[in-house]
Amino acid sequence: MHNTETYGFTPILGWSITRYEVFRTCLRQYYYQYYGKFDAETDTGRVQRLRALTSIPLQVGSVTHDCIAELLRRLQKRPTEPIDRRRLSDFITNKAGQAASSTEFSETYYGQVRAVDLQSIASPAFDALINLIESERFEWIVRVAASNQEGWIVDPPGYGETRIDGLKAYCKVDFVFPVQSTFHILDWKTGRERPEKHAAQLRAYAAWAIRNLGSAVEKTRPIAAYLLPEYRETAVEFGASDLEGFAGLVRAQTEEMYALCSDVEENVPLSKEAFPLIEPSAVCEYCNFRELCGRSAFS
Repeated sequence: MHNTETYGFTPILGWSITRYEVFRTCLRQYYYQYYGKFDAETDTGRVQRLRALTSIPLQVGSVTHDCIAELLRRLQKRPTEPIDRRRLSDFITNKAGQAASSTEFSETYYGQVRAVDLQSIASPAFDALINLIESERFEWIVRVAASNQEGWIVDPPGYGETRIDGLKAYCKVDFVFPVQSTFHILDWKTGRERPEKHAAQLRAYAAWAIRNLGSAVEKTRPIAAYLLPEYRETAVEFGASDLEGFAGLVRAQTEEMYALCSDVEENVPLSKEAFPLIEPSAVCEYCNFRELCGRSAFS
């Protein structure tokens, strides 16, 4: 059964794959992303607006994740009902429209496009869903895993807060389901394969399942499911030594981030100067905060 352990609010920073990736990519981006309210030189509202910018690829992923979650919930209730692809297409288009109307895109903010074409989100999201539906994995889920739907965890609410080696961490799983005594973890991917990052994510999800679901280490199967341009999977080996090594990695990365706090417990950063800019690079072309660094047409 799902462990209902909850955690009271603490200001101390929490490790996540995303947070540490930003940290090691550009410390100035990291500062604006997580500590923008401390910047006395820049209007807080401006920083928050830039922080909230999304992008077309991000929304393709978000819409795809939401639609898969709905598909799986429907499968739990009506496992034998065939999938109407026209209705599925309409549902995805509606979701894409909601995303396009409720968020601001970096592509429009920075003048790359005048307006976001709805189909630039809906079309790849639909392709991703069809690739999943036509995959051997989906057939196996319907045939084997659906016999124990009450044990499924589909896109659980919240941010996936947990503890790894006693440290606050966030591990938000997409889909976890038991088959006999084995817990399978599927993480949906719509972007390109990134072996190092995705392997770390899968180990984080495995650690979450072991702590929160009581899954045995040797009975935990984390899998990255790539949906575009076709369906393919990558699994990571996970044993006791992997769990221990991953916990050590989380501690080391967390301590790196702690080192740039003037008050670790309250998560107060050092001054902005302690978070230097990187040299201009391709990273800057996609950074939400590039106008603050003088690296856009807005400077």
